[in-house]
Order: sequence, then structure tokens, then C-alpha cells
Amino acid sequence: MACSNKVLLIIAIILAILGLVLIAMGIAGPFIINDAKNDQIDDQVRLDNTDSDIFKAWKSNLKPDDIKVSFKIYAYNITNLDEVMEGAKPHLDEIGPYVFYEYWDFIDLHLNKSSSEASTYRWEYMIFQPDLSPGLDPFNDVIVTASLPYAGVKANLSPADNWLTNLAFSTLASVEGVRPFHTISPAGLVFGEDSPFLEFVKRFKPDTDPVVKIQSNQTSPEAAREELGAPDVYDMGERDIKDTRQYIKWKGVSDLSIWGSAEANHIKGTDGKCFHPHISRDEDLMVFEDDLNRHATVIYQEDVEVRGIKAYRYVIDPKEILNTTYNPANAAYYMDLPTGVMNVSAANQGAPIFVSKPHFLDGDLDYYLNQVSGLSPPNRTLHDTTLDVEPQTGITLNAAKRLQINLQMGPVMLLAPKLRDVYLPIVWVEESALVDEKSANDLKKNFNTVSDVVLASRIVGYGLGGLLLVAAVVLLVVYMLRRRRQAVYDNYDEARGELITS
Repeated sequence: MACSNKVLLIIAIILAILGLVLIAMGIAGPFIINDAKNDQIDDQVRLDNTDSDIFKAWKSNLKPDDIKVSFKIYAYNITNLDEVMEGAKPHLDEIGPYVFYEYWDFIDLHLNKSSSEASTYRWEYMIFQPDLSPGLDPFNDVIVTASLPYAGVKANLSPADNWLTNLAFSTLASVEGVRPFHTISPAGLVFGEDSPFLEFVKRFKPDTDPVVKIQSNQTSPEAAREELGAPDVYDMGERDIKDTRQYIKWKGVSDLSIWGSAEANHIKGTDGKCFHPHISRDEDLMVFEDDLNRHATVIYQEDVEVRGIKAYRYVIDPKEILNTTYNPANAAYYMDLPTGVMNVSAANQGAPIFVSKPHFLDGDLDYYLNQVSGLSPPNRTLHDTTLDVEPQTGITLNAAKRLQINLQMGPVMLLAPKLRDVYLPIVWVEESALVDEKSANDLKKNFNTVSDVVLASRIVGYGLGGLLLVAAVVLLVVYMLRRRRQAVYDNYDEARGELITS
């Protein structure tokens, strides 16, 4: 019996130890699994993993089953040009959307793990989608709008405070038949077309580009190399995963020379397609917006769901479009004008170009909307820029970038002396993409697999560990009862023996 009780005690102790170990595994297991999952995500996100789906989605979207990126053009047509030349408000008729699919490929890609740098040229081009643009033809439709070539040359050759050069420029423009407004196709306005006036100016200024464009539409890899001049350089994330896909250089430079401070000129941020993994809600993200030649902060707004995947929605930090009165830091971007537009003149060789959200969303509406007629009040759902980012991987699942191009206009000697001062909208564009169902399902499958493993570790740890502890307690109770019963027997035998001897 004594031997049997010892065996019972040993078994109970072993079961208790095993139960405690399993419960500890149930507590620690999810953390260990999550660490392993995070390591796997880090490996997938780094740019040296050329076999990962994340890398392939970033590298190119030329295959038929790759994600589709829509590029939509909404052009503003001036319907009362004669009255405008006499000092009336421009009346705008918004035409669109003209829908294109945007394709890209990072060509001449060189990966250097030792320096954690990936250098490449981005080749991008557009293909019009007539089925998505019923009744519209971006190449043959024409609109009346402000002339970007005219405004650019005037800003460079005719300072506003110099009446003599103003007169000379107006005379030259009159001789060449150039006017502040012109007719142009929506495609020509956005993707650029040869300007006879700029061809004329090029005779005197050989570095003048005869094509003014808002968006690149490169016909070949060679055209991309020629336009960019030097490759972009991205951080591969080898040294710090938080730096992955951050710009190191843009068009071969790490700092610009157009803005008013070293911080404003510094190249930083990602292109918005992907950020670093393991993002928290209280973390601001940085994008480099090549359309604006500057970086910008995006901030967390709310939790959303994209094709069944939880994501964080980010929007442009409102401080980015405040004027210098409300945000003195924006003095570096020369934003000493009413709130709501970003001054990008410095990035466009002095041409008075100002970028805003469509319909001047979040701007000084009393100021900007009152300068024109026909422009409806802004709608946040239609006109705001949003990024829906999956926080574990940093992948952008759903994005809509919406920008409006405005041209500052004013009286011109000889040509348009009665023209009123106005920030004139000429076009707004939307670049949007939504993760496809297959990619979303693959991502959900990976997340669900990890969740299942975590759940299994908890079930095994807490469930089986708990059962073993219960079994150990039962055996200990049995052991104690046996000990007590044995003690009773021993006491009885001792008392009986004493009676017999007496």
C-alpha cells in the first residue's frame, strides 16, 4: 500500500507539472507565434524577397490578373470666355470622368543588400477605357481653359511688378497669337502636347521643355529613363524594417532645392502603395508625393474593412493645407495665401500652379468658390484623399488620391486688361485602386491560419493543461484519503495491540 501511495503521489506531481507547463504554453504560445508571424511578415515585406506576393504587387501591374489602377480626369470647361475677358466670373462646366487604367513597371531594378538600397526607374503609362467613359473621348473632345504654357512663360519672363517686361511680354504674345486661354483636349491638358509658343520660346531659352504636362504617360521604358533622368532609390528595409520602401533618392537626388527649408527639401516617405509593417493607430505615416515635389503626412482617421480585412484609414493631415497664419511651418512651402491650396509654383519653374483638394474641399470656400460660378460645394466622399492600410503588413488595400490643379490668373497688359484675379480650377484627377478579391482572400487565409494556430495553442494549453491539473488534484485527494485511511488502520492496530498486552 505504501508503495502504491508513493506511485500515486509521483503521478499526481507529474500531471500537475505537465498541466502547469501546458498552461504556460497557452499563455506564452500566442506571443511566440505572433513573433514568428511578424518575422515572416518582415521577410515578405523586405525588397530583397523578390518571390513574395508583396514584392510582385509593388514591382509591376502589367499582368492581366494584377491589380487595376484607375486614373480619372474631370476637366473644367469655361463656358463664358468672352465675358471672362471683360471681367466676369469664369463659369465652369465639369466634364468627366475620362477613365484610364494606369500601368507601371519598375525597370532597371538593382538591389544592394549591403547598402539596403534598391535603385530603379518607374515606367508608367495610361490606356483609355471607353466602356467606362460613355460618350467621352479624351483625345478629340475639346475644352476652353487657362493656358499652362502661357502662364509658365509669363511667370518666368514677365514679373508682375515690372510694367516694362509685362508690356514686352504682352506684345510678344500678341505677335505670336498666344492668349491666356486656349482650347485643348482633356488628354492634351493632362498628359501634355507640344506647344508652338514654347517651341518659339525654346529658340531663346534652349532648356525650355515644349511640352507641359500634369501626369506622366510614357510610351516606352526609354521614354521613362529620358524623362526621369536618374533612377529613384528606395530603402530595402535590411537595417530597419520601418524604413522599408522609403525614398532615399527621387530622380537621383536626396534633397531638392526649391523649398524654403532643409526639412521641406528633404526626400522622405513612401509612394503610398506600401508602408512598413506593424502599424499602430497613433502613428502618423509619411508619403512623398511626386506630383507636388514634396513629402506630406497622413494621419489615422478610423477603422474600416476592405473585402473582409480590417484596415486603418489614413487621410492627409489638415495642417498640410493650412496657410502660414495657422501653420507657420508651411512658410517653407510659400503658403501665404488663403487656406486650402498648396503652392507648387516653385516645383513648376515659377508657373503659378496651386494644388488643392477637388472643389476646394477643406479650403476657404468663401474665398475660392466665390471666384468662379458653376462649381458645386465639395463632397468629402467624392473629393477627399484616403488610404486604407492593412496594419500588420503595411499594404495599402484601397486608395483614392484626388487632386485639383488651379492656375492663378490676373489682368494682362494688351491681352486681357480686364481679367479678374482668380485661382482658376482647370482639372481634377483621381488615382484609385482596390485590392482584388483573390489577393484579399489569400491575405485573409494567411491571417486565419495564424489565428487558428493561436487558438489551437490556447485550447491545448488551457484545455489539456487544465484537465491535467484537475487529474492531478483528484489523484492528490485520493492520495490524502488513502493516507488518512492508512493512519486510522495504523492507530487501530496500535490500540488493539496495547489491549492484548495489558
